[in-house]
Amino acid sequence: MAQEIIDLGTGADTGTGDPLRTALTKTKDNFSELYGFVYNPPFTSQSANYTATLEDLVIDGTATLTLTLPTAVGNNKLYKVKNSGVGTVTIDPDGTETIDGATTKALTANQFVTIISNGTNWLEI
Repeated sequence: MAQEIIDLGTGADTGTGDPLRTALTKTKDNFSELYGFVYNPPFTSQSANYTATLEDLVIDGTATLTLTLPTAVGNNKLYKVKNSGVGTVTIDPDGTETIDGATTKALTANQFVTIISNGTNWLEI
């Protein structure tokens, strides 16, 4: 679900904008989505090469694989990646994009990293 925008109208008591019930329903829906994201984050476990989606957050690699990231351009996406296997999980940004200046990031067994897009490339945080 996408964020629901409440139409505030053109001014107080002008009769424009969302009615109270509609505005509160949108508020409830927005909070429900945030609560679900915080307490039940999108998680995927992968044992073969995988291309991350914009819906992913936590990605667990359980074997040697390459995790391809979507483009960093125009998004502020964050990923938490863990290697819970015995091989190497290689994180490969889109095209010529980098992670802190490197073309890939390799995680050995039990290593993890949090990366975020700065709108151009990926950064470890």
